[in-house]
Amino acid sequence: MESSIDPMMTLAPYLVGLTLTNLALTVVFAALLWSDRRPYLVAWSTAWALYTLGNVLAVTSFVSAGLDAPELIGVLTMLSANATLIGASFYLRARWPWRWLVAESVGVAWAVVAGAALGLPLLVVTLPLFAVLGAWLLTRGVQLSRLSGVGAKVAGAALCLWGLHALDFPFVGHLEWVRPWGTMVAEVLITVIGTGFILMHADGTRLEAERSAQRLERFFDNAIEGIFASTADGRFVFVNRALVEMLGYERPEDLLGLNIREDLYADPEERDRIIAEHGERGILRAHARLRRADGEEL
Repeated sequence: MESSIDPMMTLAPYLVGLTLTNLALTVVFAALLWSDRRPYLVAWSTAWALYTLGNVLAVTSFVSAGLDAPELIGVLTMLSANATLIGASFYLRARWPWRWLVAESVGVAWAVVAGAALGLPLLVVTLPLFAVLGAWLLTRGVQLSRLSGVGAKVAGAALCLWGLHALDFPFVGHLEWVRPWGTMVAEVLITVIGTGFILMHADGTRLEAERSAQRLERFFDNAIEGIFASTADGRFVFVNRALVEMLGYERPEDLLGLNIREDLYADPEERDRIIAEHGERGILRAHARLRRADGEEL
């Protein structure tokens, strides 16, 4: 006696795991969006909320015989894919993807007419829509993969694979045994893309901070006045070139190793008075006698 096992029931535990992973990604995107309202984070937060909702509906359909909503899940997946790609466009600082959206809308309209009204085969119904979606995914994937950083490489590669996967749906989507595995492939790629996007955001934030610090350092180095930052116990954290020259040293590193109170103040107790007054009144102007590298007072 032969028995058949539903592939979806076999894959259900893995889909549950991916659903929980996408839920975690949704929480991470929401947390990032809470402190940073960049357009691409808005789009990606929306995308992963929709992905997670679609996953929950899919898992629920496995355990509840009364719930069967493939059309709704398909709509959620399409909307979330669009939000993903729109966010990628924002990240790449590309123009609003009107052409892609118009072409996709035409594909959706054709699918509705050809499928519901004309009853044409799946290949004819879905090929225009998935051709546009696949091409859009491949385009953004290639663009992201050209960026530096592990996150961009990971997200770009996964988008390209998802694009190829979208292109094969019109040809194999009618095969019952293919659909469960196709769903799992798409869910895995979506999870990888989300992880890559989060890494991209972290890389971008770090690079922006480094560039900002470099610009600030160049600004201070080009100043004609001596500028420095120090710790409370009297150690330099940063000195600009003007201060180095003013005090008669050759390199900033020569100052970073000094104790400000003992090595630079002509009267060490004068620094104590300035620090005490600074604590009471906040930022203030103060005059002090400093000792240059050659021993002369400044």
